[in-house]
Amino acid sequence: MSEKLPKGWISTELGKLLNDISYGYTAKATTDIVGPKLLRITDLQNGRVNWEIVPYCKCNNIDKYKLEKGDIVVARTGATTGKSYLLESLPFHAVYASYLIRLKPYNQTIGNYIQKFMISTRYWEQIQIVSKGIAQPGANASILSKLQLPLPPLPEQKRIAAKLNSLLAKVDACKARLDKVSEIIRRFRQSVLAVATSGKLTEDWREENSDSESAEELLRKIQMERRAYWEKEQMEKFKANGKLPKNDKWKAKYKEPISLEVKKLDEITKGWAWSNFDTISGKITDGEHVTPKKENSGVFLLSARNVLNGKLNFDKVDYISEKTYRNIARRIEVTEDDVLMSCSGTVGRTCTLPKDFKCAFVRSVAIIKPFFGMGEFISISIRSSYLQKQIDENKTQTAQANIFQGKIKALKIILPPLNEQKEIVRRVEALFSKADQLQEKLNAAKSGVDKLTASILAKAFRGELVPRDPNDEPAELLLQRIRAEQEAHAAKPKKGRQRRKKRT
Repeated sequence: MSEKLPKGWISTELGKLLNDISYGYTAKATTDIVGPKLLRITDLQNGRVNWEIVPYCKCNNIDKYKLEKGDIVVARTGATTGKSYLLESLPFHAVYASYLIRLKPYNQTIGNYIQKFMISTRYWEQIQIVSKGIAQPGANASILSKLQLPLPPLPEQKRIAAKLNSLLAKVDACKARLDKVSEIIRRFRQSVLAVATSGKLTEDWREENSDSESAEELLRKIQMERRAYWEKEQMEKFKANGKLPKNDKWKAKYKEPISLEVKKLDEITKGWAWSNFDTISGKITDGEHVTPKKENSGVFLLSARNVLNGKLNFDKVDYISEKTYRNIARRIEVTEDDVLMSCSGTVGRTCTLPKDFKCAFVRSVAIIKPFFGMGEFISISIRSSYLQKQIDENKTQTAQANIFQGKIKALKIILPPLNEQKEIVRRVEALFSKADQLQEKLNAAKSGVDKLTASILAKAFRGELVPRDPNDEPAELLLQRIRAEQEAHAAKPKKGRQRRKKRT
């Protein structure tokens, strides 16, 4: 390493501090208790292992794969390349799977020190550089062995590890408290949605607006508007084909909305009404089933990943040409207040389309076209627990979750009067704005804690975290002793392969 190290320290390769580095066992996991536990990459979660849920394996000739206290296992492939875990205890007889690499440190003190190094920025910067592959990065035993780390005297390693244990435990406790705040904010949002869609949020408003039009009256207007929307759409199709109808017989083809399933409907607020999405929408459809040709720029082509609760996300977007967009718009043109819902993958996220925003969608997004500016209220309702429960019950699960148009049309919704919908939206947005502000402060606090962790580790590996003792044996002598012991061990003849004496 290029920077000047403290007196008594030395820069070395990780492999020089190990008695062994080796790959894991290739075997299939099973829930049957037939052999040792099989530790896999997926079992390493946030620096911990829940041994109770680690599966077993039918393994033979496993002596060289047995895990022992003090071993360090490292993920060698995939997005989690470099993730590590120190076995400070081993409650089960276990082996490690083939996508893990096992490190056997020279002794426990060095192992504890290495484990702390393997969560530092210095370690991860090297892993990112040497990981092989782009789509599926990886690291092998040779790469890990050559990683550089600063090595202090052995007693100082012990002091550093002890100090880090103390400080990082406090940092973890702080993170846990912040995570609880995150959960409180999440529950607050759900509570707001629950009272908003049950009528409790606007009880005072109804007392002051008792003459407001009922939801039943609103539904009657919607039905007239729904038919008018359909007739207008059909007439535009006739004009596009150059064949205007000679009479009104075509109007008989209008399909009434699907009937509301009335079994076991909960009691609702006076003046509100049960309905379903087909009844209150002019159209319910989804995006393009055949992905259009993509361009480097042009009109946005969005998917479910771009639909977040309450907003569109543009971190990763695709584009189509203006010509392609116009062709798509002949089938479905999304407009302001349309409700967008993720209907494939992570199902049930929702937002409305903003004003003067031109885009198209792929199959993973459903488009719901409501009447009378009800989009924001419908979007809020979809996020509530009673509609999320319906979505969960009606989605199919194959390779990924999906909810199809027919099921979306049948989703039941509790509809308030139109004026009350607008008041509900106003109040929910005001409360969510406060939650957003709190979330921003929380995110800043979490970022600060993460930076604190990195700062503590950086100080540790610069030699600034604990006092140094000039009487400590220099790390260079420690390294020489390790090398001598390893060479002596390697020189010993293995059992069954002792040299025969030459005949004279």
